[in-house]
Amino acid sequence: MGPLVMRLMFSRLGQPPVPALARPLGCLFARGVEQQYLGPEIRRLGDFWESELAAHRGADR
Repeated sequence: MGPLVMRLMFSRLGQPPVPALARPLGCLFARGVEQQYLGPEIRRLGDFWESELAAHRGADR
């Protein structure tokens, strides 16, 4: 599953329709996953995309 889809999925853990008693735990879990995995992974992918686009800029001409 891609990191952007995972970010969307985890962002919903602290909101309805998650049961009210589980929302605080879901929010804490989502925050931890975001800080430890998704944030760095999305930044790494963004840097990769930027470098690839810069390396191939003008190559199609």
